[in-house]
Amino acid sequence: MSGDNPYQTTDTPNGWGGVVEEHVLGIAKFAEKHTGNEGEYTATLNDSKTADSFAVHAAVYSVALWEAVKQSLPDDILSWGLGNKLLPCPLPESINQWQATMLLMRPKHLRENPLPRGERLDYLLTRWTLSSWWQARAGAKQNSMEQWTDALRMLGYAETMNIASSILDFELFEVLVGPSPRTRTRKRIAPLSYFLLQYWMAWSLWQGEHSGNVALLKRRLGISFKKTTMSKAISKLNLKP
Repeated sequence: MSGDNPYQTTDTPNGWGGVVEEHVLGIAKFAEKHTGNEGEYTATLNDSKTADSFAVHAAVYSVALWEAVKQSLPDDILSWGLGNKLLPCPLPESINQWQATMLLMRPKHLRENPLPRGERLDYLLTRWTLSSWWQARAGAKQNSMEQWTDALRMLGYAETMNIASSILDFELFEVLVGPSPRTRTRKRIAPLSYFLLQYWMAWSLWQGEHSGNVALLKRRLGISFKKTTMSKAISKLNLKP
């Protein structure tokens, strides 16, 4: 662990801890408004009795989240996020659209990266969240309220997609326009690993008893799964010290 931020570790890129800290806080505040548990995460942060344990689990969680994000990224986008690759450069106005597309796909056409490291790392995390959520809900039948909610959420990703466009993150747009990965029923189901990585710290699952955590996720998310499925997902993600 490094500094006062428990999410920053020696096993993750410099600056990742700050991105995760803001991410978890944002998730917690948003979710708490809808579950009636406002202040739950903040209370955990300020609990001196669990401070040491929280720090250990926060570090482990940060690494697990980084590994999940990293595995979802194309090599060139990961390299860009870490500051090892530059953005595509402007092209001459004389070339046509087909030529521009071909040239922009070539990595030698680069210019200096204008985004600070923290913003690049934040993009990588938000990109993972967007693609994971989108693949979970793509192709699902919706009523008008569900459609409105998804539209509002997608609006929140406008800046992310703007960055994706500027760095030619073509693979992200392929996810967004691609077919649904499997036949959907009316009930939308995301991988359990996605929910665990979203709520592990924000909902204090790290300190909860397993059966209680299973019940909590089922109640708040309206999903169904077996206890053993959750145990396997936690183990696979390496969420526990």
